[in-house]
Amino acid sequence: MLQAFIDDSGWDGNSPVFVLAGYVAKAEQWAAFSKEWQVILDRQEPSRIGVLKTKDIYRNRVPNTSFHGWTDDQRDARLKSFIEAINRYAMHGIVSVIPLEPYQRLMKGKFNPDILDRPYFLSFFGVIVNLLKLTHRLKLDDKLEIVFDTQDVDKALLTSEYEKCMAVAPPQVRELCVGMLKTKKHCLYRQQI
Repeated sequence: MLQAFIDDSGWDGNSPVFVLAGYVAKAEQWAAFSKEWQVILDRQEPSRIGVLKTKDIYRNRVPNTSFHGWTDDQRDARLKSFIEAINRYAMHGIVSVIPLEPYQRLMKGKFNPDILDRPYFLSFFGVIVNLLKLTHRLKLDDKLEIVFDTQDVDKALLTSEYEKCMAVAPPQVRELCVGMLKTKKHCLYRQQI
């Protein structure tokens, strides 16, 4: 079983781009990765990190952030450990980046209903299509689960739009898709290669 975990960044009004990105690995690789990631979080020198938040990485001089009080060298050493873990276990990375200024200028107001009128949906479908292309190109015959951290996205609407996309997708793409499962926090899309 292959699994892709995807998260978003940049829709806070402070970033020039919206990013939807993540990594693909086998389920057993993710299990080993999770254990190593926790070990890195729990290191006591200079202190334990509860959760790695990218928004806190370069704010080590700001109170109440994960790296507060750390030197730049201490922070960078810990970050290198996280990067090494990712490189050890992830098979592939996937990313969709949408510059917000051109999106607002060229795309805003073109989608209906209004809830679809945001970069998340363009990236969402771009990531799905590119993951399917990747697994097909690499001749990976495992099932593929794609887990999106959807945050405030309406899951019923996301399901509906996904089904519309699959209805008009080329046959070879539709054949890869097994269906869609929903969990409380995430939408889980299962594709069969």
